Amino acid sequence: MGDPYYAVKDEIEQALSHAQQLHTNLRRLQNSGSSAASVEKQSELLWTHGELSTAAANITEDLTDLAGAVAAVASNPARFNLDASAVAQRLDFVARTRRELDEINTTLARKRAASAQPQVSNSLAPPNIHAKPKSVASSPKSDRDLLLGNGGKSRSQSEQPRCLNNDKSMDRENSVQQMIMKEQDQQLESVATTVTNMKEIAIVMNHELEDQAA
Repeated sequence: MGDPYYAVKDEIEQALSHAQQLHTNLRRLQNSGSSAASVEKQSELLWTHGELSTAAANITEDLTDLAGAVAAVASNPARFNLDASAVAQRLDFVARTRRELDEINTTLARKRAASAQPQVSNSLAPPNIHAKPKSVASSPKSDRDLLLGNGGKSRSQSEQPRCLNNDKSMDRENSVQQMIMKEQDQQLESVATTVTNMKEIAIVMNHELEDQAA
């Protein structure tokens, strides 16, 4: 069985070669680009940027795995029947590939920053001092009037008479209820007195009937 290092190394080299071509094309498009670039050119730029981003991410993942294997070999070369020269070559390949990836990622980062710059500049643009401010009080029926109602009066001012009227109504209702309860109490007392009198009359009549019967 052959050394798997070489198989992985070949795959990374092929992927890196393709990424370098994309990188060269991307830089060419960026250097020749302008704000008035054609739609086709902008589409090609976006496509190249996306392809290069994907390629760089895949190479980074493969190189990370390979770097871990090379580090394990470097810690004990005799176990893998390798000399110091072979280990140095593998470490050098990992380092060179990382430098290539760093250069590609730098270009990608600049492209992303350039794409985001117009949005930032627009958000930080100074206000138009010559623009006519919107007046709230000048219009006959402004948004503020519609919101507050009552000709622009505040809510607390417009509701003060209503609150006073509500308080007066509640006072009148309480007075009426108290009068009704008082009348009911008086009626109950009158009924109780009547019942007591009738009971006393019944007792007297009963005694008289007993006396007559005797």
